[in-house]
Amino acid sequence: IKGNADASLCRPCTPGFYCAGGGTVPQACPKGYYCPDGAKQGCPQGTYSGTRTGLRTSDECVTCPAGYYCPLGTATPIPAPIGYYNPWMGMSRLENMMKCPPSYPCETTGLSIYRGAPCSLGYYCPGGTSLKTQFPCPMGTYSSSHFALTPNDCLPCPRGKACPGGTYQATLQSCNPGCYCPRGTPTPGSYPCPAGTFTSSTNAKKIEECKPCPHGKYCVSGTSVPADCGAGNYCPLGTKYSAQYPCRAGTFTAALNLKSAEECTQCGFGNYCPGGGSAALPCLAKFYNSLSKEAATCTSCPAGYFCAGATVNPTPCALGEYSDIEQAACTKCEVGYYCPELGTTKADKLAKYTCPAGMFCESSGFGLAVYPNLDTNGCSTGKYCPAATTVQIDCPSGTYNPVRGRGAVTDCITTQAGYYTLAGASMYDSTPCSPGYICLAGSSTPTQYPCPAGTYRKIGQGETPSQCASCPSGYYCLEATVNPINCPMGFYCPIGTSKPESCPEGTYSAVTNLFDSKSCTPCPAGKYCYQRNLTTAINNCDAGFYCIKGSKKPEPTDGITGNLCPKGGWCPSGCATPQPCAAGKYMVITGAQVATQCVPCPPGYYCLGSNSATPTGQCDPGYYCWFGESASAPPTQKAQPGSYAPLGSEFPLKCPRGKYTDQDTRSVCYECDPGYSCLDVGMIIKNPCPKGFYCPSLTWFISKGFSYDVLPCPIGKYNDISARASDNDCKACTGGNYCDLPGALAVAGQCAGGFYCTLGSPFQKPPADVVGSYGPCPIGYFCGLGTINPSPCPAGFYSSSTMLVATGECLVCYEGKYCSGTGLTTPTDDCARGYYCDKQQTTNNPTGCIAPLYCPAGVGAPLQCPSGFYQDSNNQGECKECPKGSYCFRGTAFPCLSGYYCPQQKQIQFLSYNFKKKKKKKK
Repeated sequence: IKGNADASLCRPCTPGFYCAGGGTVPQACPKGYYCPDGAKQGCPQGTYSGTRTGLRTSDECVTCPAGYYCPLGTATPIPAPIGYYNPWMGMSRLENMMKCPPSYPCETTGLSIYRGAPCSLGYYCPGGTSLKTQFPCPMGTYSSSHFALTPNDCLPCPRGKACPGGTYQATLQSCNPGCYCPRGTPTPGSYPCPAGTFTSSTNAKKIEECKPCPHGKYCVSGTSVPADCGAGNYCPLGTKYSAQYPCRAGTFTAALNLKSAEECTQCGFGNYCPGGGSAALPCLAKFYNSLSKEAATCTSCPAGYFCAGATVNPTPCALGEYSDIEQAACTKCEVGYYCPELGTTKADKLAKYTCPAGMFCESSGFGLAVYPNLDTNGCSTGKYCPAATTVQIDCPSGTYNPVRGRGAVTDCITTQAGYYTLAGASMYDSTPCSPGYICLAGSSTPTQYPCPAGTYRKIGQGETPSQCASCPSGYYCLEATVNPINCPMGFYCPIGTSKPESCPEGTYSAVTNLFDSKSCTPCPAGKYCYQRNLTTAINNCDAGFYCIKGSKKPEPTDGITGNLCPKGGWCPSGCATPQPCAAGKYMVITGAQVATQCVPCPPGYYCLGSNSATPTGQCDPGYYCWFGESASAPPTQKAQPGSYAPLGSEFPLKCPRGKYTDQDTRSVCYECDPGYSCLDVGMIIKNPCPKGFYCPSLTWFISKGFSYDVLPCPIGKYNDISARASDNDCKACTGGNYCDLPGALAVAGQCAGGFYCTLGSPFQKPPADVVGSYGPCPIGYFCGLGTINPSPCPAGFYSSSTMLVATGECLVCYEGKYCSGTGLTTPTDDCARGYYCDKQQTTNNPTGCIAPLYCPAGVGAPLQCPSGFYQDSNNQGECKECPKGSYCFRGTAFPCLSGYYCPQQKQIQFLSYNFKKKKKKKK
């Protein structure tokens, strides 16, 4: 249930269920547990629950069966593991399980007895064994018994046999051919015959049974059948591997099964045999053999000869060729060399046959096959040939060579001044220097050295810089100038000018051939000359600036050539002086560019029109000025009745709440008088305060921090007259009535029964007592409809409750009590001793008690004395003890009867006995 506020609302959990803290639904007790009181408890050790849920007591848990164990809280019994068994019920731990005895493996779980199949042959089974084949006899041993307990019960494998793990008599394995098996052998191939021996037997028992390998055969370790001796080798008795005995160097064999070295064949001339080969090998290219039939290696081919391959005798190189040692072919003589002899070596070519300086040894792209001579092989004119050169080399630019057979660059002649020569020249007089340039001795181009900038030369064959003339004024001469160039517009050129000088910034030039800066023209007003070398002043000064004369920039700020357009005016493009704004506008920014940037005079101000940066002044009081006003008191913009306009108004303001005005052109409004209201804005007249409300002055509202309004008479008051100024002018609600709404014009009605309303009650049923004014009818009183003052409950009555409506709701004074006054909240006291009070008594002794009855204090009726007591006087509050010799019954004392005795305070026993005797007499 949601919203419980008390733990007593939580219900106890049903047995067989458990309730976790904060749960809303009980959960069935899970498997392995029982739940007696809402909490889970595990089934005790040695018991289990099975598939059942909802167990209530531990007695419902089942005893754990034999072959299993059950820890605390078990749902399903746990079987004894393999290798163990359990003959008892009710076990709780794994430690309670028993190991299966030796020779009897336990191969399944949950066993309660251990008897079953014994240990397998070839295996041993100690205590706790889980499989018949868990522990195989070690390799090299075997067992044919079902009752082996340890490895020591396994027997050594017999000679000639092998025993892998788990072997018994029927599974003994034969020894492999090529091997022998002594006692305790683990596998058929554990002991191979040594290399160089063999055996084909399958039951060899010792190493001595391995036989030596025969001639022409070889036997590796573990051989059962000897193998043929390979080609290139021979095999004597006991050979261990095929290449143990190779044919010696210089011999070979292609045959198999050789028994000795003498059976190997000689290699022969032109061949070589390194040893162990199956065939003779021909000498490689670059080598030869003419020395021995049993050569192990070939000899290097000598220099000046070549050996093509399988060579017996080397061949000499032909004319025009040479070779170094170990060559398969001869090399043609290179350009720059000559090879004029048969059998020329590389060393001879380099030392004896280098082409001499001044000669060029070349024929069809190779060197010569004969000795060189000057007529046929001399170096060409315009060139030189160092020793062994591969090409004829051009004489450098600026030199020439008119004859053949020159061998060095120093043999080339320097070209004469005024001329030039290119590389490989054989003469100079046909290549003169170009105009505008000079050619010193050894020049390589017609433009070797240009005339310097600021000079010129109109003719060629110049030899020195002094032959270049200075450039005339009004002209400029670049490097290598032939004819001086006119000084262009926008520039001036003094004498010797190499580059025209620009007319300065702030000037320009529209003519050519100026010779100094003073001839440049200053920039006119409204224009700017922003760069040097201008040819015309066509650029207007930027809008937002004015330019006086000689301005260098479109936006001058120096005050001499121009400046930023000041506040109050505007400057169009090309402006020479700032322009004023029109009437009704002014300029508030610097750098204004167009008349539209003049802003309308702001609201509340007027602008006569000038270069002023501020409005002319504020709008007159009683008037208002819109945007762009040009007069201080616009005749069409007066403040109308109900509105006002202070100095500098942009629009008329309506009189606020609490104020009014009945005139125009007012700068302030009149304050509404006390007792009158001005609730709306823009009021022209004041209104009398309505009935039910009062209207203080605006100053009063401001002093209190309240918003202006008419204020309703508070609850408990009303007002039936208009134009009242204070809450003191509101009348208190009259007696017996209530005023429960603010702003009341009259009382709302009579106060409800059970309440009293003396004066100013704001409630029909006042909830709390305001002493002397209004509230719930108090205890001991009752209040009818429209009660001004509560009425007390009369004598003989009282009241313990508030809000009684009539006298009939007062409580009657009950038996045993008396109520002596009016307006009582409880009875006055108990009735006096010896007297009793029935209902509605006003004194403590209204009726006396008459014997034999008695009246203790606070009784509503006389009481009878108990047995053994009596009363013989009136107005008594207690009974007397019965005297000796008398018995007392119903408050009266009687003499003791004849035949009886009556001790004091024994009357009850006596009377009881007396009654019994009377009953017996009747029988």
